Amino acid sequence: MILSETKEFFNGALTSEDKYNLMMKVGGHGNRVIDMGARLGRYLMEIPDDADRWRILAEFWSEFIIFLAPSGKEREHLRKLESGGEFITHLWTLLYHAGIVDHNTTASSGYYP
Repeated sequence: MILSETKEFFNGALTSEDKYNLMMKVGGHGNRVIDMGARLGRYLMEIPDDADRWRILAEFWSEFIIFLAPSGKEREHLRKLESGGEFITHLWTLLYHAGIVDHNTTASSGYYP
């Protein structure tokens, strides 16, 4: 569904510049993923300091990846490890061994308050 919405949105936009201009001009007014991405892009572009913009992106992605890793799909992660694994699987392994097995536990206390 998201892929078809994205293809429909970018229909006719061939270059990255065309896609960027389309997102800044049209996107951001609905609740589709592409609209939310356009709103985020506009917000980030309004931050005057490049270092602040990159800090915000770094914080978001580090928190997002850590959130995704303990997914509850242990069997899938174990299958991936048999063939070398992926980044998220290795991160899951690290968190699992630290006692963080889902979104509601922490290594230090065992549970969020």
